Amino acid sequence: MNPHDILLKKHTSENLPLENFVYRQADAIPFCPAMWHEELFVAKVLEGSCTLFVNGEKKSISQGDIVVLPPFTLYTLQNQQDVVIDCLLVNLRALQNNKNTLTYPQASNMDCVVTPQDERYQQIGQAIVQIYQDKDLAHMCLIDIQNILHWLHHKTPTKNITLDKQLFVIKNVLNVVHSQKHQLVVSQLADECGYSEFYLMKLFKKFVGTSCIDYSIGYKLSQIVWLLLVTEGTFCDIANDVGFANISYCNRQFKKMFGITPKEFRKKYKE
Repeated sequence: MNPHDILLKKHTSENLPLENFVYRQADAIPFCPAMWHEELFVAKVLEGSCTLFVNGEKKSISQGDIVVLPPFTLYTLQNQQDVVIDCLLVNLRALQNNKNTLTYPQASNMDCVVTPQDERYQQIGQAIVQIYQDKDLAHMCLIDIQNILHWLHHKTPTKNITLDKQLFVIKNVLNVVHSQKHQLVVSQLADECGYSEFYLMKLFKKFVGTSCIDYSIGYKLSQIVWLLLVTEGTFCDIANDVGFANISYCNRQFKKMFGITPKEFRKKYKE
């Protein structure tokens, strides 16, 4: 599984407290969607490097770095360089009960990336190892998770109204992009958000790392890839279904991203 699968599968394993998977750039399509989900996300970079966009901040992560993202944090990966990431999703709702409530700080007040040079690195690393070891006794992990979050929480939580509003807007825009089956009209999106087109595009790039148009194209192409592999539909029908009105343009964009035509892609990877 990789982050792209989380979005496509809608993460159906809601009752599973802990889920571990390894994300390998070499095995993933060259598009990583922006995501936010109810699970706590803990990851360690095993190889390579990439850029992490998290709640509007741009962070470079590389081999050895540990990333901890509280639930509903907006994040995506860009500029991946042969990256391999060991990931752990922790469903706090599934871990908790009425007698044991786990609290966590706001993501905007956390150092979500811990490097090997950080004095907290060894403690956090040990806590993560303990979580892995206790998978069959998931409730035993709560204290380790609590410790991780509070080690990273370096100041008293403060309400950032501006950031909250921006996150709300960008998540709504992403929901539109992920659900639209026709050509994206940026000016219409901007009007609905109450922002100028220029400001909305600037905000989108700050949070997602790319333009809204390029992101929309990449997301639609990722849907096409999925449907080419799991259905028998023709490329033309699939492209129309996901929102490409111009099939020739879609074909060019597909070949630009994957280096081969949709027909060649299906033949090569369907099995």
